[in-house]
Amino acid sequence: MATSLNTFLTPQARGTSKNLSSGSRSKKTRWSSTFCRCVALRSEEVRSEEPGLVDVLAVSRRPLLAALPLTLLAPKPAQAGARFDGFLPLPPPDPVKVPRKSLDQRFAVILMRAAYETADKLDFIPMDEFQVKFWKLRRNEYDPYTLQYSPIPIRQGELTDPLYFDFISYTQYALLAKEMPRGKMVFEEFCEDEQECPDRRKRVVQRDPQYSDNKQLPFAMERLIGDKIYDNLRNGFEGEEFDVPAPLPATASFEETVEGVKKLLSTFVDKGYAIRGDVKESAPSADGNGGRFVIRLEGPCNLWGIQRLGSMKAPLVNALDAMTVAAFLRESGRSASYTLSVEGNGVEEEWTIPSTSGLSA
Repeated sequence: MATSLNTFLTPQARGTSKNLSSGSRSKKTRWSSTFCRCVALRSEEVRSEEPGLVDVLAVSRRPLLAALPLTLLAPKPAQAGARFDGFLPLPPPDPVKVPRKSLDQRFAVILMRAAYETADKLDFIPMDEFQVKFWKLRRNEYDPYTLQYSPIPIRQGELTDPLYFDFISYTQYALLAKEMPRGKMVFEEFCEDEQECPDRRKRVVQRDPQYSDNKQLPFAMERLIGDKIYDNLRNGFEGEEFDVPAPLPATASFEETVEGVKKLLSTFVDKGYAIRGDVKESAPSADGNGGRFVIRLEGPCNLWGIQRLGSMKAPLVNALDAMTVAAFLRESGRSASYTLSVEGNGVEEEWTIPSTSGLSA
């Protein structure tokens, strides 16, 4: 069944607007973002159910939870030209040269809707304005994107098509990257409820003070997007059930934790997120409580977008599986950090779970 572009939007928002060898493999290169992120924090170490980013940053500075920098594909040299909305007009990455799997319809909707609903929750831009800007950015970038893949057809508006999903997910996060640094604290937003807004069909929205610093919004976005995706996968979505692991007890061993990550990643692969996914333990800690593991994804549906956002030095990239793994680890009472790199047709994530006893690997 074809999946409409607007399927991932909430009803209110709609009203307002196989062969890997065929691709060449290149040497792994990395680009470090301008901030470090601690992507999973134990629930008992924060002061509220949805802590402000001051709490997150305070915890991430502790030696035990020192966050590793997010790393991406090294950006290509900047071309001559003026800055636009804070981004240098860098050339896009090369097109993905391997055929990728079709995505499950409801799974793709979960991934797209999570970012939209999180932006709505954080209240840094009117959502009617967000929709207009999203449409314009999508329109401006679509033709150059399709030219890269010509004559391969892209099924515009169908989230199940990995070529289209790669583009539309990138567009969503590119817009978020532009708007978060200039987020508003108070604004008027279109209101559909005639009883709530009988006169002007507008309502005044004020951002929660705990998210008042625009520099902290990428951290909040990453955390809450992961929570939304994991929650929908655990509890089912529009009648579809997903086989994902429940949160583990705090006493679970490192090996049990890695097995949970493997099960979660298996669901992502089964639903078309990547051609193949592997999780390998690299070094458990001396007490077996923490350690390091590596996730390798071949041909993920967001491969082009991750590289494009990295070349733009965006403060947040659409590493959707990593956000969900982080949410699973948080719900399991575990802290973690990761680095992300792109190599050839794959994405690699190096994860670290600190030992609660302080014993390293």
